[in-house]
Amino acid sequence: VLLSSTLHDPRGVFLDSIQHAGRVVLENYRGWVVNVTTTTDTRVKDALRALAPEGVYMTETDTQHPIVSDKVENDHLYLLEQTAAIAKELGVSKIQYTDGDRVITAAEHYPDDLRKLARNVSASLKEQGTYINFRRSIEDYASHHPPLMQTEFEFNCLYTEAFGMPIDIGSTCHGISFDVLQEILKESPEMEQVSFPHPKWLLIAKEMGASIASQETKNVLTFETPDQFKEQTGEGTTYDETQARYMNTLGRDSTVAPKEWALR
Repeated sequence: VLLSSTLHDPRGVFLDSIQHAGRVVLENYRGWVVNVTTTTDTRVKDALRALAPEGVYMTETDTQHPIVSDKVENDHLYLLEQTAAIAKELGVSKIQYTDGDRVITAAEHYPDDLRKLARNVSASLKEQGTYINFRRSIEDYASHHPPLMQTEFEFNCLYTEAFGMPIDIGSTCHGISFDVLQEILKESPEMEQVSFPHPKWLLIAKEMGASIASQETKNVLTFETPDQFKEQTGEGTTYDETQARYMNTLGRDSTVAPKEWALR
């Protein structure tokens, strides 16, 4: 399985975790494609480039030749283009997309669970015509701050009803076969903008007749924001302590931007 991720991190909060995360990922995946943006901290980019000999492929969105006008979707589609090229070169037909910050948080705090997920993707994903949505456990979902839970609850309920199975679009974790990846690259730019790219992917897979499945995974997709603000809130000895510190300080004031709410 080839792991594919976006990573923004303009403040470089994950800098000290990248080397360890890369090691954990590459113990369990054929490679790790990480797409950064123009505002990603340069130290983070350097750290990712340094892992190239180990199997980390750092890419950066070509802003001069956008695929779509929406910046977030453009970053994701550029990543998928690069992932498709690398997968073809490596002869890999199974791809997992997961947000880079969640991968790093999982590698730091829950490496055994990340290994289990990698094995599960490899065993469950067929080489053609398959799409798997990996959803958070109720406990992991409930650990997110209330405004985020509120928006995600709405569209997760909609997708769950439409597809007749539990769907967690906000998990940002999806397993797809190579042909589904190619169809997403073809069809997504022609569809209207939504709040973030992943809801389109599932619809495209359904339209092409791919087999759709949903599987629960624990810990791996937990809330990454506490790690992003541990310098301000204090770092605990465990993830739970770091998360509690965040929720008792900055997390209490979390709000949803009107534009984001409207899109969702």
